[in-house]
Amino acid sequence: MSTTTIFVGGDTFIRQSASTTNYNGETYMALGKTGTSSQVDRILMGFDLSGLSGKIIDAAVLNMYQDYSTYAYSAELPFTAHCISSSWSAGSVNWSNQPSYTANGAVNLFLSGNADGWREFNVSALIQDIIHNARTYYGILLKQTNESTGNLRKQFFTEEYGSESRQAYLYVTYHDMNLWGYAGGAFQLADEVYVYQSGAWRTSATGSAVYQSGAWRSFK
Repeated sequence: MSTTTIFVGGDTFIRQSASTTNYNGETYMALGKTGTSSQVDRILMGFDLSGLSGKIIDAAVLNMYQDYSTYAYSAELPFTAHCISSSWSAGSVNWSNQPSYTANGAVNLFLSGNADGWREFNVSALIQDIIHNARTYYGILLKQTNESTGNLRKQFFTEEYGSESRQAYLYVTYHDMNLWGYAGGAFQLADEVYVYQSGAWRTSATGSAVYQSGAWRSFK
């Protein structure tokens, strides 16, 4: 089993009430709804996951440094993390041109309080889905679960803060493939069977058909 730390390579936020404004260069990024206004913020972050291709992801933790703000709230913020599925640039993205994102592997997360400090979020299911299923991937998007609920905004430092001591990063635990079955490779993780086919890992629930040695097989 191995571990790796992947620092963010481009991060910013987008704001619904300022739909054409780009906030790249700010030392903070906001998440959630401010007050009861139309000011809703989402966070976009780029992490280079190419070094994990072909690996089995055991766990992944997103680490972000929360930034105290008089504009933020201490109430618990429910939010979700998604795989970004189209290209974007931190220097030009805004609410109006924001990239698409998917529900595949999305994880539900929570954060209470408004104090400075590191926060850890379990994004294992999201990173597993991206890597094991070779998803189209351009980064991670964070959004408030219900964006109509007010008084939940939180803030975090961006990479523009200028120090890795505040920079978001992923801490990933992984291992190499334990292959069996055929030359292409297959393995079982929890209740899923994974088979490597046509350059990507394919999966189905145990007992369902998967492709092996040129034919569909069923694993019991």
